[in-house]
Amino acid sequence: MNQPFTFFDPGILIDDDLELVLIEKTPADPVKRWVPQYTFEMRHHGDTSALGKIRLRIGSAVKLRYAGHIGYEVNEEFRGHRYAARSCRLLFPLTYAHELRAVWLTVDPHNIPSQKTCRIIGAKYIDTVHLPKDHEMYGKGSPYRRRYRVDLNDFIVRNALLEKVIPEKHIIVNNLKLRKAIAIDSEFAYQTKKAAFKEYIDKVGGWDENEQRHLHERRFALYDFEIIQVSGTDAGILSVVRQPDCIKVNQIFILPEYQNKGIGTACMEHIIEESAISNLPVRLQVLKVNQRALAFYKRLGFNSTGETDTHVLMERMS
Repeated sequence: MNQPFTFFDPGILIDDDLELVLIEKTPADPVKRWVPQYTFEMRHHGDTSALGKIRLRIGSAVKLRYAGHIGYEVNEEFRGHRYAARSCRLLFPLTYAHELRAVWLTVDPHNIPSQKTCRIIGAKYIDTVHLPKDHEMYGKGSPYRRRYRVDLNDFIVRNALLEKVIPEKHIIVNNLKLRKAIAIDSEFAYQTKKAAFKEYIDKVGGWDENEQRHLHERRFALYDFEIIQVSGTDAGILSVVRQPDCIKVNQIFILPEYQNKGIGTACMEHIIEESAISNLPVRLQVLKVNQRALAFYKRLGFNSTGETDTHVLMERMS
């Protein structure tokens, strides 16, 4: 016998200036073939004016083959601010709490902005299906729907609700910020690299203090660096070069006490999102002895494109 469906309290769903406010819970209706559904309004945090709506349907991929788990609309005057993509991500923890490990979205092939939204949130195109003539969506736009899927096991969600589902993961990236590094930050950047990276350099020849400091000073002067802050405290460094043919990640180092908290993932997701918008691949290289980093980038969708004596070259297509 099936257990009765329980709607959960989604908690506070805020991403910077965007807030999702629950306005309706719709029970399943077997006659109409409806699954349980949450409806949220998109609002500016602290404001009651609606930017749009987003719906989360809880059901199997088979039942939602044509409608998908998430549907949304952003009011015309508020489009262009990624509210749809950001709202989708805010709902991933709630989806996960309902024991769904993948989110399906379906898009009219002529709806280019929604296809772009799917790419931004990391959804992968799976196939195109034809709507049955008796389906309620038939006659609304194209008779076809492109289907996209997000694997939630590969996505680090950023909401306190997830801690109830996976309590050992203490995600703190809600208070994550990047600031442009200035000259006085050079020593912090060097010490962060040393704390996070020395053990791997020791495996491939040893950490030479003078050589490493000279190398750092040259790179710090040559490239742009950003300081990763958590709740106002410096926690890591990031250096990205935007080239005509790719986005290159030169360095990303997190202080040991801030590792395993989703910070590195959040920074890389920001870069991957930029990659999707600019239609450029992300490239980087990883020391062969750093198996932890290699596994991390593979989880984010990076593939090996070659290698040197010491490094694996990796790329993630937009």
